Amino acid sequence: MYNKKIMNHTKSRQEALQGWLRQTVNAPFELQSMTPGAGHRRYFRVTTASECFVVMDTVPDEKWIAFIQLTPRLASLGIRTPQIYAADREHGFLLLTDFGSQLYEQVLTTDNADSLYRLAFAALLRLQSYSRSEGYSLKPFDMVHYREKMSWLVEFFCRRYLNVGLTARQAKECDRLFDLLINTAMQQPKTAVHYDYHCRNLILLPNQEVGVLDFQDAVHGPITYDLMSLLRDCYIDWPASRVMEWLLSYQRLALASGILRQEDPSVWTRWCDFSSAQRHIKCIGLFARFHVQGHSSDYLAYIPRLLSYLRDISARYAEMAKFAELLEGLPR
Repeated sequence: MYNKKIMNHTKSRQEALQGWLRQTVNAPFELQSMTPGAGHRRYFRVTTASECFVVMDTVPDEKWIAFIQLTPRLASLGIRTPQIYAADREHGFLLLTDFGSQLYEQVLTTDNADSLYRLAFAALLRLQSYSRSEGYSLKPFDMVHYREKMSWLVEFFCRRYLNVGLTARQAKECDRLFDLLINTAMQQPKTAVHYDYHCRNLILLPNQEVGVLDFQDAVHGPITYDLMSLLRDCYIDWPASRVMEWLLSYQRLALASGILRQEDPSVWTRWCDFSSAQRHIKCIGLFARFHVQGHSSDYLAYIPRLLSYLRDISARYAEMAKFAELLEGLPR
């Protein structure tokens, strides 16, 4: 009965979308489903005889409004964002620029990574220059909610996916580490944060420009969060030495732009490492939660990479030594 309701709801939305597009595009079109993201949003490519668009199908909630509000404001900073051609406020449909299919995930290579990351760095610096006086105020990074999401590592990954119960001492150690990571994040300078600045939300455009997608979750938070989402990406990885070169390069750019004043590379590196650990603890729990709750099992394939990041980072810091032991004891 539940699956039937879902099917009926999906069919109803599809019919509503088709009807809206017939009125909006005002030309015969073909509708092609695109790869879905981790959230509830769906995307379709809309092709007519002379034009191509992308339509976003989502819930017309706060995030939908945030996307609409942020699009022109980010564009005014020189960030290439999709143009919004039409919006259906009843259903949550948006007709957008089609930026093509050259996602960073698909085009990054060992040879072009330096140049493509320079483009991504430039876009990120523009994003981080977004101030609270831009006319649309970003919400603060919700540390309490994020702390709760980190606990999903214990609940959904360890207990419900691996069927591993932590001892009282291990659970206490996780709590201590999660608090440390949050406190370290709070010590960092605060800027605009995309929140999912990675290879699946960046797209290579003609003339060596980078398009930025899916910024509806943007908040005001730690300066290193987006950088480490990009450099220690869930979906691709690079040698540690190369990541170090890039994060120090970004520090120099941030210092030159005036958004950063911390010149000590050891402090900067610690901030970056702790932001990495924070994000990947959250993502491991989230991906396991997707599986446990029947949303998707596709993301389980990325957990070994995230665990590898965590093992490397925790081996470098005395404060993470006991957490490193916990990770080593988990089934492989």
